[in-house]
Amino acid sequence: MIYGKHSKVSEKTIENIVYLVKKYNYVPNSAARMLSSNTSNIVTVFLPEADDENIFRNPHHITMLGAIENDIRKHGYFLMISSSITLKDLDKNLHAWPMAGIIMLAPTPEEVKYMLKYPNLPKVFIDSHSTEKKAAIVGIDDYRGGYLAGRYLVNCGHKNIGYASYHPDYNDILQNRFNGFSDALKDAGYPLKKENIFLGLTDYEGGLDVANQIADNDLPITAIFATADEMAIGIMEGAKLNGIDVPGQLSVMGFDNTPICRYTTPKLTTIEQDIAKKGRLAAKLLFDQIKSGKVSHRTINLPVRIVERQSVVHI
Repeated sequence: MIYGKHSKVSEKTIENIVYLVKKYNYVPNSAARMLSSNTSNIVTVFLPEADDENIFRNPHHITMLGAIENDIRKHGYFLMISSSITLKDLDKNLHAWPMAGIIMLAPTPEEVKYMLKYPNLPKVFIDSHSTEKKAAIVGIDDYRGGYLAGRYLVNCGHKNIGYASYHPDYNDILQNRFNGFSDALKDAGYPLKKENIFLGLTDYEGGLDVANQIADNDLPITAIFATADEMAIGIMEGAKLNGIDVPGQLSVMGFDNTPICRYTTPKLTTIEQDIAKKGRLAAKLLFDQIKSGKVSHRTINLPVRIVERQSVVHI
């Protein structure tokens, strides 16, 4: 009766039940409803492997999850978060919980291909360069982001430029950013030097380590691009601790334009991607699938742009 099915219930009984519902502030048990109806109102967001790190330290992930959760809640669904390390873990999660749909952040091409084995499960992938034609993907032009960063630093007069990121072969996202950046420097006549490539964790501590390497080896780098804002901020702080003036002696540029860029000294120049919009679009594509019962095969790439602040100087 509570769900509108009261054709066989008397008016008096309905009145009594409604009275009791209001009196005791009854809330339906979602788990019981899912079991009885064989449906689910859970949307699971799978985050990439975090190397045993706290996944909620990542400002990119937090911004993304906030946008997704807001849309999911508006549709009357609930968000579940999981970080799967292997395909076996992924499979366990899929069979352990009833899910209305899933959103995967930065899945590998292998993971995308594996998930397509579940044709009846609505799914959207964020930041994946998978070539699977049956996948719904929301991302950005990572190559252009890297190229814009390289061209910008060259146009600011820098010739000896560094690059800081995780290993480019970790995923296609980083590989494309590296390729774009490297091509921009090559096109300008200043090819990226091997000794100017710094690989490590793309977090604050990773940035500190990069700055220490620059200082310890007395490298004549005048500018550096990091593929994550948090890493760029670590480089700025590490440079200062080593007596290197930012941006006077070392210009620093990041990627993402997370909120923390505005609170650093100097404020961080970065490549902006609309992280929240990616999350909202992913949620929209997912609920389109849930409502229609049809799997979407759309790929959407959002634009990127440079946000100029104070951490890069013209020389």
